[in-house]
Amino acid sequence: MKKFLILSLTMLALFHFSGCVKQKEVGELPDVPEGLWESPKENTDNTNLSDPEYDWGISLSVKDVSPSGLTLVCQQSGGEVEGELDTGSFYRLDLYKDDTWQPVEMLELEGELAWTTEAWIIVPDSTTEWTVHWSWLYGELPSGTYRISKNFMHLRATGDYDTQMLSAEFEIE
Repeated sequence: MKKFLILSLTMLALFHFSGCVKQKEVGELPDVPEGLWESPKENTDNTNLSDPEYDWGISLSVKDVSPSGLTLVCQQSGGEVEGELDTGSFYRLDLYKDDTWQPVEMLELEGELAWTTEAWIIVPDSTTEWTVHWSWLYGELPSGTYRISKNFMHLRATGDYDTQMLSAEFEIE
């Protein structure tokens, strides 16, 4: 009987205290550093993304380029890194036309475009490759000079981070 009473009181206390935790509103987004997951429509400046603001030792290049995708190669070596480097699923494509970088027009999608918010860790002194298929978002690209851009974050501690966008240029024949 004592065991049952103790078990019942413990369960009651757990239910009581679990109800005291602040819950996020339905539809509220998780706390993501500002600028890290901007959509292609929100970040369309014509800056030279091959001249980064911070030296994190990250260089981007491409291989296996086709009108529907490519392999993005991210190499990290050296740089001024005091914490963790990461990126996410977001990328943006720009076309070099009339001496300026212009966002590649996206296909009309059913519903809203949403990027997942995982953090892909950039391992120090290593090379990472990602296969990018963009035909679902941009269609098959015609010949031209393009760049693919991704946001990167240098996280030193909670709330102490920098972000920057880096890019790699490529040609579609």
